Amino acid sequence: STSIPVSVIGTFALLYFGGYTLNTMTFGGLALGIGMIVDAAIVVLENTHRHLHMGKDRMTAAIDGSEEVWSAILASTLTHIAVFVPLLFLQGISSILFTQLSFVVMFSLSMSLFVAVTIVPVLCSRWLHTADEHRQHSGVLGAFYRASERFLEGIDDNYRRAIHLALQHRPTVIGAAAGLVVLAAVLYPRVGTELLPQTDEGQVNINAQLPIGTKMEVTEAVMYRLEDMVKQSVPEATSIITNGGGGGGFGCFGQTNRGGMQVKLVPRDQRTRSSDEISQDLRRRLSGIPGAIVRANPGGGNFQLNFILGGGQDARISLEIRGHDIDDARRIQQQANGLMQDTPGIADVRTGQDDARPELAIHVDRPKAAMLGLTVNGVAQTIQTNVAGTTAAQFRQRGNEYPIVVRLREADREQIQDIGDVLVNTPGGQVVP
Repeated sequence: STSIPVSVIGTFALLYFGGYTLNTMTFGGLALGIGMIVDAAIVVLENTHRHLHMGKDRMTAAIDGSEEVWSAILASTLTHIAVFVPLLFLQGISSILFTQLSFVVMFSLSMSLFVAVTIVPVLCSRWLHTADEHRQHSGVLGAFYRASERFLEGIDDNYRRAIHLALQHRPTVIGAAAGLVVLAAVLYPRVGTELLPQTDEGQVNINAQLPIGTKMEVTEAVMYRLEDMVKQSVPEATSIITNGGGGGGFGCFGQTNRGGMQVKLVPRDQRTRSSDEISQDLRRRLSGIPGAIVRANPGGGNFQLNFILGGGQDARISLEIRGHDIDDARRIQQQANGLMQDTPGIADVRTGQDDARPELAIHVDRPKAAMLGLTVNGVAQTIQTNVAGTTAAQFRQRGNEYPIVVRLREADREQIQDIGDVLVNTPGGQVVP
């Protein structure tokens, strides 16, 4: 019982000097090492107890018992530590996840070894008693000890019978062990691999992307249409939150041509389809919207973590192409797109390079503007107010604030030629186009 708190406290000290903090990974490593911390101490304690039954005094039994097994527990502890050494050489996000966990486990095991060969023998030399001395106790403590002793003796008897049975049927035991090894070798290639397991968190996220420059009203109309389709296709939905055009939520990032939807599902035991299966069905059903690219993915914390680990990509597999020539990069991108579409098991292949955003560049004639007392910044602010709008004030009603945006009417800012009709006030009071 002493080895656990001493080892844990010693591990905290090593964490401090190692520059680590208390976080999920370090606590996970500590929890993983707790079960192995007492192993070495139990071996020393049991061997010392054996020497005490041989008639030796406590001091001699503690010395002889620890000397006999210290090399064995050293080898055992180093074997446990060696399992975690390869994790120290991981790179990237795997290194962030598992390096600290590995260090904490190795710290705790090292401290448990130190406790087992130093503190445990000292405590045994002072307070270890034989079973006969325990049996002499009466009351609750004595009854508890006798009950636990009978339980452990029953386990020893069953184990002894199992060992004798195994020794009497050696070929069968060896054959069964060899068969399990062969079975593991056959099944290993068929077991899937991934960085993190996929979980069903009862949520589906839908993102829609329209051509760049699409008005917010058009995006909202598309999102409402998608919402109606989701209601018909997902009877498991309990709530649907839709964000269309410029809201900045669910992956829209404040762009008028993007929209997002969050679909909450009933608990897993109340539906037959998983969130991943629902997402795949929605990808197929929502793919017929003209001009819109619709993506559906299982949502929740697991998907968000995969999004972060994937470098900001919402796909499980992503390919990044870099180069100095944009034309070569686009050509390689098209080739990679075709290869991935022809690969079995890959669906919803898309490129992350959007088309150029349409824009209109206005060059101000600086000499003429200076003659009129105008600056480039002043002209830009005037055009901004007329076309995009400027918040002039806030209207408050019943605790809510509504911005008052001043700009031209829709009919006066639909065409590119309308920019040339914008009037600019000069400091002298003149109005010039």
